[in-house]
Amino acid sequence: MKRAIAYLRKSTDLQETSLEQQRENVLLFAQKHAIKVVKFFAEEACGENVEGRPQFRRMIDCCKAQQSFQYVLVYDISRWGRFENPKESVYWEVEVERTGKRVVFVSEGFKEESIGTSITNFVKSAEASEYLKNIRRQTVRGMLYNAKQGFWMGGRPPYGYDRAIIENGKITEVLPEGRQKSIKSQKIKLVINKKQAKVIKTIFVMFVKQGLSVHAITTFLNQSQHIPPRGTMWTKSSLWRILHNDTYVGTLVYNRENRHKRHGKHKYNSKDKWVTVENAHEPIIPIELWEGVQARTKQAFVGGRFLSKGNRPGSSYLLSGLIKCANCGTNFHGSRYHRKYVITRIYRCGGYNMYGNIVCTRWEVHADELESFVIEYIHNKIDSPEWRAGLKEELLRVVKITESSTGNRLYELDKEIKELSLKIENWKKAIEKGIELDNTVNIINRYVFQREQLYHEKNRLSAKANKGNCENIAEKMLSYLDNFKDIINHGTAERKKEFIKMFVKSVIMDPKSKQAKIALYSRPLSDIIGGNKQCTLTEEIIYQS
Repeated sequence: MKRAIAYLRKSTDLQETSLEQQRENVLLFAQKHAIKVVKFFAEEACGENVEGRPQFRRMIDCCKAQQSFQYVLVYDISRWGRFENPKESVYWEVEVERTGKRVVFVSEGFKEESIGTSITNFVKSAEASEYLKNIRRQTVRGMLYNAKQGFWMGGRPPYGYDRAIIENGKITEVLPEGRQKSIKSQKIKLVINKKQAKVIKTIFVMFVKQGLSVHAITTFLNQSQHIPPRGTMWTKSSLWRILHNDTYVGTLVYNRENRHKRHGKHKYNSKDKWVTVENAHEPIIPIELWEGVQARTKQAFVGGRFLSKGNRPGSSYLLSGLIKCANCGTNFHGSRYHRKYVITRIYRCGGYNMYGNIVCTRWEVHADELESFVIEYIHNKIDSPEWRAGLKEELLRVVKITESSTGNRLYELDKEIKELSLKIENWKKAIEKGIELDNTVNIINRYVFQREQLYHEKNRLSAKANKGNCENIAEKMLSYLDNFKDIINHGTAERKKEFIKMFVKSVIMDPKSKQAKIALYSRPLSDIIGGNKQCTLTEEIIYQS
């Protein structure tokens, strides 16, 4: 009996054949033609590409695994895929055929393979692709039209609002969270959730009229146990999104972002493509509060605090990424105080910074003092004759081991090059004796390419071995440490951090004792040269705030 696997696909269109119906039709076809279906690959996914179709990719891998079956059964060509480029449908059929299998569309039955069949399949694939594009154009056009009427076009509503079904201008039902409308043609508008709206008003009043910071408001909300939009706690980022969401003044903005689920792409559309509808729903806050937020935060934007990722300068905090809180386990964040003409750099617990004292206590450490303490310790270590002598001794050991392994590899390379050269000569002699030319030339070319790669590796290792004796190499490495002062005084922030991370493994901040426990590596250069990134930890120093 012949064997087969089957691929079933259903997109989100409600009118399409269900997976169960496809399975039933495939099994009936298999029974009629005495074929045993050994495995099914089924999924709900758009057929536009293969990136969002894991079961399709597994089916292709199954074919390439050379398992014992002869056919891939699919209900029809649209279930195989409605690819944007119709050629892609043919490409995947050919990929299956290369493994010795055959794709069979059960709605059409077995067909004699010919140029006519290939052209017919290509035309059907093109029709399926065009059908998908038409559906998308009509859907987008309809959604833009409804958005211009002030209707909510899907997704979770902003905190402070619920979704309600509107018929003839009246609310017929308020949908609880997670509930979807039952009829596709029903329209949705935002309506105020009174309990959450009180929290929204409180946030805007505290920020604009009372002049409180986002951090202070976050702490208040967590202590008063107001339920946050997401998760279990309020964060500064969630508060910031609320303060800059114009939904709360009754404005609906649609098509601001483009989230393409099929491709996994996400981008922001240009402002001319936005659909903005004022007075689309009842506002929660008056326009005066909204304008107050914009006026207060305008200087922050002008000052460059919200730069795009590509233009954002590197952090000037040299210990960032190394400092953790012993109390809550979060990283310490760098921050600044602006007082008259003085700017003070500090490190503060990220747990407190994000959630307030409900998570951790407030403790700030002067960044300049802590960094100077660490830099001075490293500088004294570098200047220590005993430490340099011990480091040089270990460097010599590492360099000698490296040179020894290089010599062994050079010997192996010479041996491999000679073997390949001998094979090339033997195949050339075989050509002279009349062996088939095409295949032989390919083999010779492959050997020649392998020999060239070995020559490149040999030249690289030879140049490395000729750089000098072990003593000179060790001295050159040690001289790198002598640049420490120059790097600290004149180097970029990233360059400084790289150098410090060669010595410092971690900094654990203890708010209770007001101490920083700084763990340091023993041999910063030799451990890294030896390929051991987890350097041996031998000492710990204490910074007292």
